[in-house]
Amino acid sequence: MWTPAQAHRFLESVANDPDAALWRFYLATGCRRGEALGLRWSDVDLDPGSVDALRRHRVVHAERKLAHKGDYDPDQQHLVFAKADGSPHHPKRVSARFVRRVARARVPTPRLHDLRHTAASIMLACGELPRVVQERLGHSTVAFTLDRYQKVLPGAQAEAAARYAQLLDGAEG
Repeated sequence: MWTPAQAHRFLESVANDPDAALWRFYLATGCRRGEALGLRWSDVDLDPGSVDALRRHRVVHAERKLAHKGDYDPDQQHLVFAKADGSPHHPKRVSARFVRRVARARVPTPRLHDLRHTAASIMLACGELPRVVQERLGHSTVAFTLDRYQKVLPGAQAEAAARYAQLLDGAEG
């Protein structure tokens, strides 16, 4: 699991990577590898503000279609994260690319699936409601989500103590 700073460092290091939107998507959603690789454009709502990276990715996707004219079957699967010719990525190859990108970013090397842990832990540490995180990850209970993903990030205890002390020292509420 990464800290928010490590996740940020990784995203900065892959900003110009062809898979940049995919890596950001994993960290933003906490989805599983197969969920992202099987995602279709018809499943995506591009209205929320948190999908700017997907909008940019869709432009690149359209440019790839034009560049691969005859080789690209646009009706094939309409995958959000597809190869340049529109065909699906092999999950193991995506994981291997991830490991290479992490090595260049000089952050600890988790498994690709560990981005799910990172996303969930950071959401909870940022104060997201456990029920929201539970639904986002598709767990059956909030208890499972909290037991599995709520890790205390470095500095979280000190920050919690400072917030609590501020309340005790006279903050209105």
